[in-house]
Amino acid sequence: YQRRVPGMQNNDDTTSSIDTSVLRLPDGSLVSAEWLTTILTTKYERKTVVESFSIRAGTILKGGHSQSVTLDLKLAQDCTHAVQSLFLKRIVVKDLPMRTQAKYERDVKSYLTEANFYRKLAHELRGHGFQLPEVFHLDYHVATEDLRNSYFILLLDNVSDTYKQKLDLTLTDIIASVKLLAALHATFWGNQSQLAGISELLWERGTYWTAEKRPDDELVRMPAVWATFIAAFEAENPVFFEKPNIRNLALRLQRHANTLDQELCEMEPKTLIHGDFKPANIFFSSSSSS
Repeated sequence: YQRRVPGMQNNDDTTSSIDTSVLRLPDGSLVSAEWLTTILTTKYERKTVVESFSIRAGTILKGGHSQSVTLDLKLAQDCTHAVQSLFLKRIVVKDLPMRTQAKYERDVKSYLTEANFYRKLAHELRGHGFQLPEVFHLDYHVATEDLRNSYFILLLDNVSDTYKQKLDLTLTDIIASVKLLAALHATFWGNQSQLAGISELLWERGTYWTAEKRPDDELVRMPAVWATFIAAFEAENPVFFEKPNIRNLALRLQRHANTLDQELCEMEPKTLIHGDFKPANIFFSSSSSS
C-alpha cells in the first residue's frame, strides 16, 4: 500500500513513495501533519503545529499482533514545548493474520487490556514514581458482533530517544529490573479495594498465559515441545539437561498443571503483575542503573 501522505517527508530522495500501510487509520485515512497537529494541540492545550513528519528509518515493525513505527516531527518554530518524536502502535484486527474464534477473543481482550492500562492505570502508577510513556492519543473499538472489526490506535511519547532496550543484561541491569518489579508488586499488594477495580479493566487473574486461556491441545503437545527444546539447548549445559527431573519436566507439568493453576489462583495476597517481564519489554536509562 503506497501513496503520498500530506505533510510526510521522504527520508529517501531516490524513492517516489514508501510503504505507508502502518499509517492507515481505521477510517481509511492516513496519519497526516494536520492529524498530528490536532492531537498535540489537544494534549498541550495550546496551538502546537506539526509542519511535517517522517518515518524514522528502520522502525517499521509488522507482527502477528500489531504494526508500529516511530515518527519524527518537524514543529513550528514557536513549539519548543512539544515532543519531537512519537511512537505509533496500530492494531486493526481485520489486517492481522486469521485465527480461531477463541484466539480472536483472547487476543482482542489482550489488546483491550493494554488500552485500559494506558487509559486508567498509567497515570496512577506515575503518581507512585513509575516512569511510563505519555499517551498522546488512544482510540479503540471492540466490535462484539464481529471481533475482526475491532481496532486499537495508540500514540505514545517515544521513550527510545532517552531509554534503551538491552537483550544482554549485566548484574546491575538485573538488580535494577527486579527492584522495579518488586516496587510494582508492592504498590497494590493486598489492597482489595484497588484490585477490585483493576480486575474489571485488566485480566481478572493472571495474564494472557493462565491455564484456562491456553489452547486445548497445549498440555497434550507439551512433552513433544519440551523434547524439541532440550534437543536445541542441551549442548549448552549437558549436565543440567541430563537430570531426570529436567528431562521429565513436561510430563510433570502435564500431570499437575491444572491443580497448580487453581492453587495459585486461590493464594493471597494478590497484586498487580506485569505479565511479560523480560529484557525485550524493559527500557533502561543511559546510566543502566534504572
